Amino acid sequence: MHLDDSQPVTSPNVFRISRRTLLGGMALAPALAGIGAFRASAQDGGQITMITDTAGIGDGNFNDLTWLGVQQAGEAFGYSYRYLESLDGNAFYPNLVEAAETSALVVAVGFLLADALAEVAPQFPDVPFIILDAEVPADNVQSYLFKEQEGGFLGGLAAAMYSTTKSLGIVGGMEIPPVVRYEVGFTAGARTVLGNDFQPLVNYVGSFGDPAAGQAAASAQFDQGADIIFPIAGLTNNGIFEAARTRGLVNSVIGVDADQRAIGAAEQIFFIGKALDVAVYTAVEALSNDSFEGGLNNLGLAENGTSVGDPDGKLSPEITAAIEVYRQAIVAGEIVVPVDRDTLAAFTPVVLEVPVTTGTPAAGTPAAGTPAATPAATPAS
Repeated sequence: MHLDDSQPVTSPNVFRISRRTLLGGMALAPALAGIGAFRASAQDGGQITMITDTAGIGDGNFNDLTWLGVQQAGEAFGYSYRYLESLDGNAFYPNLVEAAETSALVVAVGFLLADALAEVAPQFPDVPFIILDAEVPADNVQSYLFKEQEGGFLGGLAAAMYSTTKSLGIVGGMEIPPVVRYEVGFTAGARTVLGNDFQPLVNYVGSFGDPAAGQAAASAQFDQGADIIFPIAGLTNNGIFEAARTRGLVNSVIGVDADQRAIGAAEQIFFIGKALDVAVYTAVEALSNDSFEGGLNNLGLAENGTSVGDPDGKLSPEITAAIEVYRQAIVAGEIVVPVDRDTLAAFTPVVLEVPVTTGTPAAGTPAAGTPAATPAATPAS
């Protein structure tokens, strides 16, 4: 299901623009250029409506990468598309109802929408829905979970090997299961290098849409000696990149869900990707060929649902080799990555032999979260 996104998708018939300006020159893809909140020119397939979480369009990762998948799938399979932004949690239910009344498919972006979708989906049994980062059991809902802990593990491993101070930070938005999975996986990967007593600096700011809070939290962690921070906070991430930038700290932030070089190319070392765009594309493809079914899909390393992306080749050959060795071990079941703090407490690091590698790592390797890659994710329950 690879798509060539080298050419921008244009939308000449926009009659309602976004309530938040898209980040200029976003690295997610040129496809974001020129797309407003609604395409008036209906195509044969009907309309796809995406409901954002509270970070909204312009977050540079979670919502934007999902929206990219909506656009790509709409163009590929003949659907018009729009999004409705949720400025707060009170907007989830009415936005879902509005979308269900007018759409061939509704895309609910994120764990926070799960309760509202569980109410709305039974009211519209003939309307297909998909939800990302949560499970809503219903015949008309296709749920996508991701094994963030697996990508997080590889990211923690790489960060611990890269770090000079051996002090790492994590700044989370809201303390919800997908974010916690990233946190504990990252911690487990770092402990594999730094020992089981290692503990990263961890702060949750309580919002996916507060760059100022992110900047304050990251600044405090940098002041405490962290030289690399892993932000898991949506739009709040922008403040974390800004904290690094104001200190002149290059190669000090890890992108999340998507390549975030547009926010800070100098600051991003690598990113931990998540195939949100592929999940949407897969669901729309199924809808287009009448094979859409409700159920749970759980995507990890084995399904290309998560990975580490190093687009600028900043990681050494040794780190790149270690990532591959541990990726294979996780896929083979030799390492079971913790999913919450209880399983993290019981986790014992496994040290594997990594072959000695020389040479320069190749830059630009596609990974989950890289729109140009659009890796083929295989649904697995």
